[in-house]
Amino acid sequence: LSLHDALPISAVVDGRDQLLREAVRDELLARELEVALVVRQLDRRQRPQVELALVVLAHRAVLAAVAAGGARVPAVAVSTPVRGVLLEDGQREEQQRRVLCLDLLEELLPRHVEIIKKIDDQFITLVKAHYPDMDAAELDRSINAMRILENYVSPAEAAAAKAAKAAAAAKKADAEEEEEEEAPGPAMVRMANLCCISGFAVNGVAAIHSEIVKDVVFNDFYKLWPAKFQNKTNGVTPRRWLAFCNPQLSEILTKWTGDDSWITDMSKLEKLADEAKNPELQKEWVAAKVARKQICKDYIKEATGIEVPINSMFDIQVKRIHEYKRQFLNIMGIIYRYKQMKAMTPEERAKVVPRVCVFGGKAYATYLQAKRIVRLVTAVGEVVNNDPEIGDLLKVVFVPDYNVSLAETLIPASELSQHISTAGTEASGTSNMKFQMNGCLIIGTLDGANVEIR
Repeated sequence: LSLHDALPISAVVDGRDQLLREAVRDELLARELEVALVVRQLDRRQRPQVELALVVLAHRAVLAAVAAGGARVPAVAVSTPVRGVLLEDGQREEQQRRVLCLDLLEELLPRHVEIIKKIDDQFITLVKAHYPDMDAAELDRSINAMRILENYVSPAEAAAAKAAKAAAAAKKADAEEEEEEEAPGPAMVRMANLCCISGFAVNGVAAIHSEIVKDVVFNDFYKLWPAKFQNKTNGVTPRRWLAFCNPQLSEILTKWTGDDSWITDMSKLEKLADEAKNPELQKEWVAAKVARKQICKDYIKEATGIEVPINSMFDIQVKRIHEYKRQFLNIMGIIYRYKQMKAMTPEERAKVVPRVCVFGGKAYATYLQAKRIVRLVTAVGEVVNNDPEIGDLLKVVFVPDYNVSLAETLIPASELSQHISTAGTEASGTSNMKFQMNGCLIIGTLDGANVEIR
């Protein structure tokens, strides 16, 4: 196994035959999925090193088969989409503690490992000097929690341990049996610990996230270097996500605040509070939103063939498709709403606010649960959108090929947006900020930047 075997898959093609390239790519993805299923059965600490080796071997097998067929072998690269599958169960420990096998890393990058070992040794010395009066057991616990190398025993430590064990065995020579010691796990390099030690500063990406980092994830590091830990809440630029993508609303903001300096100083928008009940401003605001909804309506029609009513509430959830972001919860709520509407009398339905529910997002190619969620959304849409009894009261749309340009169409048209990640799993979120600055109400959990937005 060498570094030349592990190139990024995005660099994929140097073949003359397009069909051959597509066939090889499909076969590679299939093999990677098989690898993902195998790796998921392993202990989490074994996964990172096994993942790379199995993917490389699988790719080699595919390329060998292509070569045996007499075709020119494309310069197909290797990826590790397994990472997405490893994280799909939402296990935060796996996200917080990204580790690499020391033996594998030493084989591939011996000089890097030599430097890492020196940093680890110097750090242990620093901790011992910083806590001269700490209880020995507590000091060992703290060092083991913070050091870079996990389950690693240096040659000197190994020799000392061997001598101590021999001395203990000599004292117990009259004992019938010696107690078996549990073998330690493989030596691992804890990349997050390396970052904490070597970095100038450590920050979370939202206030609640930063507190979790200090109180839970890296509490020992925080006690050692409290000044190193900061908060840097994520942000988005009003230039793109308001001034550029929503010129209709931007024109109103400039008019009512006096100039366009609000683009670089959002505090200038506080002037609008004094005019919030002004009928003229309200009329202009509604007109701007209707104009953006018309643009969104036209795009949905072109992209999906679905006709959505412009006088409906546009309820939009666009973000990565993931279990913790809970698109599944959203679509289950829509199913419940649909069943409730079906049970209503015509008089009761007349009081229902029409709603267009829009989904969009991307996911790893091997993330099967995400694909199931997308399939459920489209299946629900097929039922709801073709129910003459419901008509325009409820529409469900999944827009394909989600990207930034599409977001610039959907977000300005939104009137309600779902940011309902399981509390404690969303580090910050940024789409919540984009929706908020475009005059959209947010329904969401108190998680990530939602806390600060509220």
